[in-house]
Amino acid sequence: MHIVINSVFVGFGFYSLVAIFNLSTKFISEFDKELFDKISCQIFSIVGLLFVSNFIFNIYLAQTTDYKTGYNEFDMALGPNWIIYLSKPFVILVTSQLMWFRKLRMNRIIRFIIGLVLVLPIEIMLIELKNINTEFPPSSWSLSTPIDTAVFNWIVNMSVYLSLAFGVYFIQKRLKNKSI
Repeated sequence: MHIVINSVFVGFGFYSLVAIFNLSTKFISEFDKELFDKISCQIFSIVGLLFVSNFIFNIYLAQTTDYKTGYNEFDMALGPNWIIYLSKPFVILVTSQLMWFRKLRMNRIIRFIIGLVLVLPIEIMLIELKNINTEFPPSSWSLSTPIDTAVFNWIVNMSVYLSLAFGVYFIQKRLKNKSI
């Protein structure tokens, strides 16, 4: 489930960055482009709610353990980096629910900011910013994920998201044509 949720977030982020330039869906007519964008925003909003509810459920049960740190969700939510850990669900909840409003959905600046927030991992950026101090000069900085792995993950996330979005789009388009 986490793979699909993260794929929707990263995929919608890339789609938002490309959609502000109107390059993503050139082969679809103008009416259908707006329908596809509406469906994409609805998928993102629903998955955002699922993510936050799953996050709260995991904190309540405190049974999910992070394989990197060995802490469970409850310890991470109350640990030393609690603000970093709780920032992602808050940002996801706010950005996903903004997409229900057409005026905000069509605003290019908001879409660009949401795209950047979703494409760049929030917790990694905040942890890296926290670790930058006098003990860690810029010469010692390095990427935690190799570029080729990150590009591969982005491609997989984008393909999962687009297959989900186009699947819902074609089903809705088919149902709309049958009702006419």
